[in-house]
Amino acid sequence: MHNFKFGGNNLLNFCGRIAQAPSHTVAERDFDLVEIPGRSGNVYIDNKCYKNVDFSLKICFMPFLSDLTARQLAYAVIDWLAPLVGYQTYEDTYNPGYFTKAVLKNIGEIKRELPTLLTATLSFSRLPYWYSTDGQKEIILSKDGSNKNIHNSEKFDAPPIFIYQNPNTQNASVTLKINGIKTIISPLTAYVEQRLDGLNMQYKGIKANGDEIFISPLLPSNLTPGENTVSVTALPNSNEICKIIPNWRRL
Repeated sequence: MHNFKFGGNNLLNFCGRIAQAPSHTVAERDFDLVEIPGRSGNVYIDNKCYKNVDFSLKICFMPFLSDLTARQLAYAVIDWLAPLVGYQTYEDTYNPGYFTKAVLKNIGEIKRELPTLLTATLSFSRLPYWYSTDGQKEIILSKDGSNKNIHNSEKFDAPPIFIYQNPNTQNASVTLKINGIKTIISPLTAYVEQRLDGLNMQYKGIKANGDEIFISPLLPSNLTPGENTVSVTALPNSNEICKIIPNWRRL
């Protein structure tokens, strides 16, 4: 039987299992078919993105495996899931090595099928992509302009996160090049870290006290399937740190 992790907790902690194996549901591509008067056939307009995927899981809980009574276990499940707001990290045993972000839409009712068995149906809406846990590892980049080869084994472009950490008191000029496409950054001394986040489409600065400020819509280029060449030139080249998180993904 399968289980899942959601919102920082594991279904197994509540003596629960997914009652049936999850299915592979592929996200629907977002496009429009526009009718033109006097023309045969519609015009296809690709919005170059995918829609959320809605799915439901039937869950069973077994109080006899717990120190809690059936009633206490039901409330423990409610206390876990009901306060969660917004997207949470979702992982399940059907997609090992990958995770996504999902919103819990509805808990439904928790039924006592037997004295030793509770069931519930959970409804979710998840983001289209599954992200590789290997793709979350930070890759240190040299700052002298030398090339770093990064291999994307997935079939989709990956929106990376470029991280520039500058503990210095002077401004610097940074040129990030991905597959020959340049992104020029002018880091400011007010921020100890700046992130070009292609995944969330954000360029933000992080101050020493942890405050985050969005700076501009500047974004890095995507990493394509197969081999990628990445380089960074930082001037002056001192003790800055440059890293990239690839964010490999699949449907």
